[in-house]
Amino acid sequence: MKKILIAMAAIFGFATVSLAQTSFIATLQHEGEFTHYYGAGALKSAYDAASTGDIITLSPGTFSTPGTINKGITLRGAGIEATEKTYISGETTFASTDETMVITVEGIKFSSKTNIQNNSTGSGQGTIKLIKNTFQVLYASVAGSYSTDRGPVVRIYNCAIYAGMIFNGNSHPDFLFYNSYVVTPHIDGSGFSETTTAFVNCIINCADWIIERAYFLNFYNSIFVWNTSWSGSNTSYLLPNTATCYNCLSINKSTLFNNLVSGGNNKTVATAAEIFTTYTNSWKEGETFELTGAAKEAYIGTDGTQIGMQGGNYPYTTTVQYPVVTKFNADAQTNKAGMLNVEVEVDGK
Repeated sequence: MKKILIAMAAIFGFATVSLAQTSFIATLQHEGEFTHYYGAGALKSAYDAASTGDIITLSPGTFSTPGTINKGITLRGAGIEATEKTYISGETTFASTDETMVITVEGIKFSSKTNIQNNSTGSGQGTIKLIKNTFQVLYASVAGSYSTDRGPVVRIYNCAIYAGMIFNGNSHPDFLFYNSYVVTPHIDGSGFSETTTAFVNCIINCADWIIERAYFLNFYNSIFVWNTSWSGSNTSYLLPNTATCYNCLSINKSTLFNNLVSGGNNKTVATAAEIFTTYTNSWKEGETFELTGAAKEAYIGTDGTQIGMQGGNYPYTTTVQYPVVTKFNADAQTNKAGMLNVEVEVDGK
């Protein structure tokens, strides 16, 4: 963290400056120019004004969703474990509109359902990158009636989906999850003839009926934990014969890997305490899903690193990749020299 003290010259000497310390701010960066929008609706105002390639940076606070985001922008928050966090409330939809589009979202907590949606023309093959966010429910769906073309290319890094990941009505989802925590990934529907969806170095928190419906999903170097709080007690359920699974670990479900279309080097242990230094069977802030020293040596992924969220190419972290203003203080008025003292603290890589 860096602390910066700035003396700013007032436009009018000795002018008194009033600052709203609690304002929610959305800053739109467009071709080197910055525009600020204020209040709970600031994100929508910034998004409405944004163009392809622009960056919208949100201060801590709770912002109303703009609804559908279908522009090739970058959206940034304060970080999911910052002292003061950025929240987006209300159902939000990310929808690609052409194959050249890239939407990037990082450092935000989504308080309501979030959709990844193909557009109604079937041309939704852009790229959506979700980095270091938390989601209540992430829902992949189709707009309109088409179901034969691929949807967007979705890449998810260091995220937590803590109430459910659902693929619905999308015949060809192209999702890759890296080093993320995912509750109940499953397909809700039929006609899933192919998929490139895979979970790499993830923690999968699941229930019996969810796994039975996990058609055409692929798992690598991941850990499955059975959540006993879910209803249902059928212990015979397992990954279906359309699933692929390599170098994974099942906790408390010895039958999980019995029926795979392909797989290898998958193992089972009895309890989470044998694997994790701490684990509460649900998502909680600050959890890093560290393996014990013995588990790090015993369970190795296809890439030669430990399985789980701390292994692989993208070890789990919540630190965002850009500077974030974590503190802003300003004097109430300028000094005799017509200068305004401003103290700013910035965090981030």
